[in-house]
Amino acid sequence: MKLEDALKQNPYDKTRGSKGAYIRYLRYTVDGWYSKKSEEIRKQIDWDKIMKER
Repeated sequence: MKLEDALKQNPYDKTRGSKGAYIRYLRYTVDGWYSKKSEEIRKQIDWDKIMKER
């Protein structure tokens, strides 16, 4: 699954969990991200954009 699809299918909701938990979801869902470290993913995600969409 692509990042855009994962964000649409399960958007981040701060009332449901932490950013760390959401990053774990992305790691296991997005193709090719399984071996990435959390800090790499944090740098790649535009949190401001995600929070504005909510």
